[in-house]
Amino acid sequence: MRKKIGITGGIACGKSTVLKYIKSLGIEVFSCDDCAREIYPRPEVQDFIRSYLSELPESAVPVYEDNGIVGKWVTRQLLVDHPGFKEKLEAITHPIIRAEMFASPAVVCEVPLLFEGGRTEDYEEIWVVACDEKEQHRRLTARLQGDAELARRWAKVQMPLAEKIAKATRVIWTNVPEETVNQNVHKMLIDAGVLTSR
Repeated sequence: MRKKIGITGGIACGKSTVLKYIKSLGIEVFSCDDCAREIYPRPEVQDFIRSYLSELPESAVPVYEDNGIVGKWVTRQLLVDHPGFKEKLEAITHPIIRAEMFASPAVVCEVPLLFEGGRTEDYEEIWVVACDEKEQHRRLTARLQGDAELARRWAKVQMPLAEKIAKATRVIWTNVPEETVNQNVHKMLIDAGVLTSR
């Protein structure tokens, strides 16, 4: 199995910005988030979500479907409020995503739940994208249309960022100008042998 560079980090810490820059250099990137979105409509995923919802009290999470697909905001609510749902959903989706990732020729892979998945040995290096807690909360609140309480709860669903930083091969701080982030990432890609020095 070919070793890869795994890029992970806290939610709303800037992984998308880092990936955008890496792609701009002509480097192929595999995104687990993109893959998760692609497999979300699959029957095995949708059937599980509907089955889980059917076992909840009627008022627990309103069900909304668009063309036969359970609305993603419904899934988001389940992930925040029902830890058991998260574990069961990942048991279905993670093997599919992992198989597609290692079938991909991409060396750089965005893996939001890399440490939570417990397969760090699959990666030659692990890069953690990070920012300070206040900035993370600000970004996540903006992403969730100003819902600061949901942002707080959503952040708590994941492993604490400090734990990820402690396990990282390299850390990419994003609470600095984007140009600085890009310069740091460029140097890391050279150091990792993904890019040649120019």
